[in-house]
Order: sequence, then structure tokens, then C-alpha cells
Amino acid sequence: VDFIRDYCGMALLNTHPDYLVSSRTRRVYVDFLGAMRARADYWHALPGDVAGWWRARAKVATPAALQGAVQGTVELSQGRVLIAPAAETAATALTG
Repeated sequence: VDFIRDYCGMALLNTHPDYLVSSRTRRVYVDFLGAMRARADYWHALPGDVAGWWRARAKVATPAALQGAVQGTVELSQGRVLIAPAAETAATALTG
């Protein structure tokens, strides 16, 4: 999960009771959900949440106008992800 965060990625879980028949598979799923619940550095969004964000985004001229928006830049440079919020002068470098 840290790798996904470090590269500004997304973890999408497609689950169904048929996929979780095996106790081993179910344990991995439950452990993953528990670990994610303990974190505060991600957006736990259901499909309706994501759809609502895109509806709100469609109503504004720029993402900066959205409630809670943070402006900045994200760029990939020599295998490193550089994230620089607009209010900061130095970029934060993340490596994999």
C-alpha cells in the first residue's frame, strides 16, 4: 500500500462472496481492510463518492474551487515522484 501511495496510485478492490470462499483469501481481504482502516493517508471512497466528486468537479471551472482542494504539482522525474503543494517552495521526493 505504501508503494501505491508513494506513486499517487489507487487500490481498487472488486469483491464478491464467491471470491472469498477460501479462508485464506478471506483472511487476506479482512487483514487488508483492517490495515487500511487504521491509516489516515488515503481516501476511502465508494463508487458513489467518486461519482459525486466528478459531478462536483463538472460544476466548477477549476479543481482548486472544490471544497478541500489542495493545489500543487505532481511530476515524475528520473524515477521519482515529486509532489509540491503550491504553498510550499520545496518539493517532497518519493522513491520506490
